[in-house]
Amino acid sequence: MSSLLTGPRIFVPLATDGLFFRALGVVSPRTQAPARAVLASAALGAVYVSFRSFEQLTDAFVVGYFPFYMLAVAALFLLRRRTTEASPFRVPFYPVTPLVFLAAAGALLAGAFANLDRTAFFAFGVVLSGLPAFELRRAWMAAHRASAR
Repeated sequence: MSSLLTGPRIFVPLATDGLFFRALGVVSPRTQAPARAVLASAALGAVYVSFRSFEQLTDAFVVGYFPFYMLAVAALFLLRRRTTEASPFRVPFYPVTPLVFLAAAGALLAGAFANLDRTAFFAFGVVLSGLPAFELRRAWMAAHRASAR
């Protein structure tokens, strides 16, 4: 549920920074929600549900989301090391809790990749396609800014 509520809101700062389509970053003055981004996410979700089985969707979720969850948890170690004052990044039973999460998430990812179904590899490919898409968009924006001067 939290992914449904927070996912579309990620588009707002991306669009504000010029890293994503500005139209999807518009926040409704009445509801204070990014309505276009919510609709785009809902449309994509409807497409996925229409053409994938539940098992394929869960494999895609694990491969699509868990690497980012793992990066966020791994960043906790770095953030706590870099913070000199009393750590604002509190975690119960640190470092055991994040290590257990990383081990379990790694096992889930390994299981998804061990599955012979190509859905997990397709989902990982979609995630990786964001890297060249990001670079192309950044180059296009730089060229657009340079021509505007």
